[in-house]
Amino acid sequence: MGIEELVVFQGGLLTLVALIGIAFTFALPKPKHKHKSKAAHYARLFLVFTTLAQITLSLRHVGYREVYILCYNLFLLFSAWLVFISVAKRYGHAVRGRYRYAIASHLLIVELLTVHYYWNQDSVMMRDALMLFNCAIPLMMTLSRIRHYLNRESIGNWVLMLSLLVALFITLVGGPLYLFVFVGSSEQQTMVGLISMVSLQLLFLLGFAVSIMYSLLERLRLRVFTDALTGAKNRHFYYEMAPKLCAYAERQQQTLSVVVCDIDHFKSINDRYGHLAGDYALKHFSRVVQSLLRKEDTLIRMGGGRILNFVCAK
Repeated sequence: MGIEELVVFQGGLLTLVALIGIAFTFALPKPKHKHKSKAAHYARLFLVFTTLAQITLSLRHVGYREVYILCYNLFLLFSAWLVFISVAKRYGHAVRGRYRYAIASHLLIVELLTVHYYWNQDSVMMRDALMLFNCAIPLMMTLSRIRHYLNRESIGNWVLMLSLLVALFITLVGGPLYLFVFVGSSEQQTMVGLISMVSLQLLFLLGFAVSIMYSLLERLRLRVFTDALTGAKNRHFYYEMAPKLCAYAERQQQTLSVVVCDIDHFKSINDRYGHLAGDYALKHFSRVVQSLLRKEDTLIRMGGGRILNFVCAK
């Protein structure tokens, strides 16, 4: 296969992968939050611009060197910033004006430096080093943002974090090793670039999708175990967690107490004043009881006007 056919094949394959990825993002659950709902939009733009970046990289081998010079670093750096924006939106943050101006300024400066190194020095090494270093900046900022949301139970966030760590490793280690140490032919460079770009796209999509799906599962789990009226835990939580809490208290040699509270004549409140008044009484009663509990205690509504309090003490 000649270099021209290889470039056409690469462009078609990358476009196919991007279209599949875009279709996949439309299948993901759409959050109701204003900013979170836009995260998938920026993820789609990431797929588009990484595809365009790799296509422009391949064009330098078939006589379109100026297109490569003008577009490659710009598209690739913008793709890295799209990762940052999509993750920021994923966690419900707005990308305000100062961030937009900073991103635009960063893109403009890198573009001017790229053109400068082409027209004045024609230094491939300087352009590639410039691209790798500047793409690492938004990726590291993204990792820093994700780190604030990590905890033992955030499996989705850990997967997204690990995916971006691998992407950062490819950018800072794999890229320089290939560009400056293992320099190959045009065909080899095209294939390695294709494999690297598809890997980066799949890594980001994997982390992004797992993060969203796991977040959805956590919200569903929270709803299953939460009483919609009072905000306390419900009987499903009691049946699920009571044996575990008892076993934990026994292992830690702690005393586990169950305090049962019940609103006297609750049915007569509903009958006399209506169910809305009964609901208000339940919510108020639950708030009062919750305000008297410690953080380690658990408030559970079993149904009707009956409330359980799990109280742990050494």
